[in-house]
Amino acid sequence: MSFYITCPSDGSLDFHPENTLSHYFTKLPSPVDLTGEWEVGIVEFIYPRMWSNVTNDSNYYEYNLGNGVIKSGRIACGYYETPIDILNALPKFVKVQMNYNKHSKKVKLQLSNGATLKLSD
Repeated sequence: MSFYITCPSDGSLDFHPENTLSHYFTKLPSPVDLTGEWEVGIVEFIYPRMWSNVTNDSNYYEYNLGNGVIKSGRIACGYYETPIDILNALPKFVKVQMNYNKHSKKVKLQLSNGATLKLSD
């Protein structure tokens, strides 16, 4: 005999208000009485991506157009899967060509003559 029990982290907040995403108790709809020896395994584990890799502490940019004009601002906070996604979040006046090698994880940027780009916190 086999059966499945789903244990969501937010399913028993009325009984366990201290539950968090990483440490929680689940009240089952009915007791499960097991006799003899049983093997238990996790069939599926869902871990939602709820974090940001660009935050208010790390989203500042400065773009020197090369003619003495410097424009600056902040990239929207959020999760960016690749460096290309980060560059795509920059305003359109930032003229950057980029190549990203997924295997070596190296980024190569090409700017207009005299232009500079600074990404920092």
